[in-house]
Amino acid sequence: MQRMVLMICYYFPPIVSSGVARSLEFARLLPTFGWKPLVLTVRDSKDPWINVGRDTHPEGICVERTTEWNLAGFADFLHGCCSRVARFLGKDLTHNLFREYLCIPDSQIAWFSTIAARRLARGCDLIYASCSPFSSSVSAAIVKRLTGLPLVVDF
Repeated sequence: MQRMVLMICYYFPPIVSSGVARSLEFARLLPTFGWKPLVLTVRDSKDPWINVGRDTHPEGICVERTTEWNLAGFADFLHGCCSRVARFLGKDLTHNLFREYLCIPDSQIAWFSTIAARRLARGCDLIYASCSPFSSSVSAAIVKRLTGLPLVVDF
């Protein structure tokens, strides 16, 4: 009987980055060691620097996707509004405080992974979180606390 691992991985295909390769290969190798991967990842990344390739579904890997709210875009919008007001008053805002205080630990904290991860963890024996983004580990820690399942965090 294979044991099930819930992998919380923001960077997973079709996203194209070096972090994707690590998580994808780890998921592909798990069955050889008796583990069946269930990957929770983002549906559409809101980061403008993320490249998206073909929407391939890795063979033998069950993938669930959740949405992400564009928190970085919202923080930038608020900063832009405040910068315009500050310029009108003769000041210059150089630092985006909205990003600094709303995007903790990172802007992917608005990736709605915790509720889906809690639901998916019911049938799993282990939770695995791939970082970065570090918000994946926050979600995984919450689910670990709620379920009591062991947690492995890949930094």
